[in-house]
Amino acid sequence: MNQVKRGPLAGFFYGIWTLIRVTNHLALLAIFAFIFFVFIIGVMASAGNNGGVKAVQEKTALVISLDGVLVEQFSTDPITRAFEQATGDGQTEIQLRDLLKVLEHAKTDKKIDRILLQTEGMSVSGFAALRDAAAGLRDFKTSGKQIIAYGVNMDQKQYYLAAQADKIFMDPEGGILLEGLGRYRLYYREALQEKLGVDVHLFRVGEFKSAAEPYILDAASAESREADLFWMNDLWQRYVADIAKARKIPVEQLNASINNMTSEVKLASGDLGKLALQQKLIDGLKTSHEMETMLTELALPMKKNIASVRYRFPNISSH
Repeated sequence: MNQVKRGPLAGFFYGIWTLIRVTNHLALLAIFAFIFFVFIIGVMASAGNNGGVKAVQEKTALVISLDGVLVEQFSTDPITRAFEQATGDGQTEIQLRDLLKVLEHAKTDKKIDRILLQTEGMSVSGFAALRDAAAGLRDFKTSGKQIIAYGVNMDQKQYYLAAQADKIFMDPEGGILLEGLGRYRLYYREALQEKLGVDVHLFRVGEFKSAAEPYILDAASAESREADLFWMNDLWQRYVADIAKARKIPVEQLNASINNMTSEVKLASGDLGKLALQQKLIDGLKTSHEMETMLTELALPMKKNIASVRYRFPNISSH
C-alpha cells in the first residue's frame, strides 16, 4: 500500500484535522449517550411513580387530567416527546383520539364506575376538537356512569368540557369566564405609508376580500366585520346552546348572564365562585381538601394525576 508522504507543516495540519474529527465523533457519542441515559431514567422514574401496573378493582374511578394542549396530531416526534417528558421540558400535548379511546374503553369496562375530570391547565386551539371531546364525554354517560368535573379557574373552553359532567365543583377562590369570541388583527397602513413611505398597490375583485386589508387600512372594513360577525355569532350560539342543554339552563337565561356579567359581578361583590353557583353554572364550591373528603366518602379518594390520557392508554388506578 502506498502511503502519502507529507511534509512537517502538512503533517501538523493533518494531525489537527484528525484531532477535530475524533473530538466531533466523541462529542456526538457523548450527546447520544446522555440522551439515552436521561430517557432511561425518565422511564424508570415514571414506572416508579405509578408503582407498577395495578389490577383494576371494582368501583374504580378513572381520573383524567387535561393539563395540556388538546391536539388532533402531535407537533413533535415520539423521541422528542419522550425526551421532553423525561426532562420536564416542552409543552404537554394530549392527542384527541387518545382521549376518545380512553373514554370508549372506560365506558365498557365494568370495573370503572365514574370519571373524575380535571380541567385545570387545559387549552385547545379550536372548537372542532373541543366538540369532539365533549361528544365523547356524552357518549360515556350513556353507559349510566357518572362524570364529576373539578377545576379552580375555568375559561370558556375548559368549562365547555366540564359542563358535560353530571356534577361540577369549583374552588371557592376560582371563577368561570364566559366572554364570547373575538378576533384581533394588526393593521399597518399608517406605519407603512406615513412612517416608512411604502406605497402599497392592492388589486382585488369583490367586496369580501379582506386578506390584504391590513396593508391598506387602519381598521377592519365594514365587509370584513360583517363576515367575521357572521361566523363568530354562529359558532358562539352553538357554544351557548350546548352549554344550556348540558346544564339544563334556558338559553335566554344563559345569554343574559353572560351579557350582564359586569353588573352581576358587582352584585356578587366580586365573588366569582358565588356568582357561578347562583347562575347554576356549577353544583358546588369545594377546596381540593373538601373535594378529596367528598370523593373519599364515595370510595373515590382524589389524587392528582392518578390517571391520565397523556402517556398511557388507559392509565387507571383503583381505590
